[in-house]
Amino acid sequence: MRTARSPTAPTQTYHHGDLRQALVEAAIALLREGGVSALTLRGAARRAGVSQAAPYRHFADHADLLAAVAADGFARLRDVMIQSVRTAPTPREGLRELARAYVRFGLKHPAEYRVMFGADTAGHHRFPDLYSKSTSVYQLLVDGIVGLQALGLVKAGDPMAIALTAWSTMHGLVTLAIDGLSPFSGERKTVSDQLENHVTVATEILMFGMAGTSDGRNKRASRRERQPR
Repeated sequence: MRTARSPTAPTQTYHHGDLRQALVEAAIALLREGGVSALTLRGAARRAGVSQAAPYRHFADHADLLAAVAADGFARLRDVMIQSVRTAPTPREGLRELARAYVRFGLKHPAEYRVMFGADTAGHHRFPDLYSKSTSVYQLLVDGIVGLQALGLVKAGDPMAIALTAWSTMHGLVTLAIDGLSPFSGERKTVSDQLENHVTVATEILMFGMAGTSDGRNKRASRRERQPR
């Protein structure tokens, strides 16, 4: 598994090793400082301490560099999602932890998150590495749904459709928050805590629906999950 990185500090002058990754990390640093407009091939070259021609050995154009940044983001997102479920006490709580990890990542890295889902990198099939890494995150969620279905904790149905619904919900929460459109976006110090609380509510709705529980089905499902396996 890759080790998650946090390329917030300026990239050191490049001397040897993986030039492509050095340029990606330089690009991420520029992105975090000045947004997409600050991210250029020349800027990444300067940041990495290489010639202006060096990036063209690895990236055809600006869009190709953005795709590499997005792919790096999806790889790190997958890492933190996997780590989040390792200590979950129950399978259902594991799904909640996946959702929480996703939201935390988006809030912590809003610049990369925008690139990961931005128009400049849309149509991931144009960028094989980005396509592979983004679909691996989706597959991680699909596999989790399949596991919960096998335990009877999620209803039968197309796991890919259920996973897409869950992803869309979490993506909406993150996007609203980083765009300042969330109902609690004005209270900057409590946005993260409130979002995490809402993730709990959202996953509860996803797993049990919005219908009332007068028939006791939800309570029976919770008891079944707690039974020793």
